[in-house]
Amino acid sequence: MSPVISVIVPAYKHGEYILDTLNSVFAQTYRDFEIIVINDGSPDNTADILRPLVDSGRIRYFDQPNGGQPFARNRGLNEAKGQYIAYLDDDDLWPPDKLQWQAAALDSDPDLLVVYGKCVNLGERPEDSTDPDDFPTGMIYDDFCISNHIRSPGQSLIRAGALRAIGGFDVEIKGADDWDLWIRLAKKGRFRYENRIALHCRNHDTNASSNLWAMYMNCMRVVQKHFGYERTRYRLARGHVKRYVAHGYVEAVKRHAGSGRRAQALKSLLIAWMLDPALVFRRARKKLVS
Repeated sequence: MSPVISVIVPAYKHGEYILDTLNSVFAQTYRDFEIIVINDGSPDNTADILRPLVDSGRIRYFDQPNGGQPFARNRGLNEAKGQYIAYLDDDDLWPPDKLQWQAAALDSDPDLLVVYGKCVNLGERPEDSTDPDDFPTGMIYDDFCISNHIRSPGQSLIRAGALRAIGGFDVEIKGADDWDLWIRLAKKGRFRYENRIALHCRNHDTNASSNLWAMYMNCMRVVQKHFGYERTRYRLARGHVKRYVAHGYVEAVKRHAGSGRRAQALKSLLIAWMLDPALVFRRARKKLVS
């Protein structure tokens, strides 16, 4: 019989983390799942690291030339046998009960398309998280039109049929493909948020989201794709993107200055000022420490 859940792990240049990631899947209290790893042309030793798991049949493994994360996610969806899809980046971790409560939510409500929970940084205590406890739930298309409320697909469990009906991820929007996906899914049905930890996100210099300018450009492509013909939505979404990326550059100013990289700090400060002068002014008054 087919598994209930297909866990899809795109792999690229995170060989030092991927076994921890997969072990967090093997440790799930919910057991009716398959694991599909898509090696997206990773130039490191990921293939060698995973070979024992492939040989033992614990994972299904596919190699492909590097095409980017959305392409790898779609390849996993094409190979999936489960009725629910769970994506997990190859450097993040799940708490042991993640699949258990999310599968129960989808089982109990046939009209629910996506269930998602809280994301916290790896090593961060839940009480130290700056995320709110009341993320949107229900028919939330309007909420996603303003901003992306789900930091990573790893926080969610999604009906496979709904994903396939909308064509999966848009491979032309790398880095913001998840926001685009949520917008399209939110047009089709309901989301449910539960205030429980669903993902431990690992922050490091090789995160895809660390390339802030590429993130900005791809987020603006999402804004143009969905809201270019709606002036009010376009203005609101563009404002959110600018504030989000400017905040990232302000944080980069602190990191660069702390490591003595003054030229990089100045460059980040200038870009942040260009995107959101008010944010830079407020943070400068606090000496960029908050």
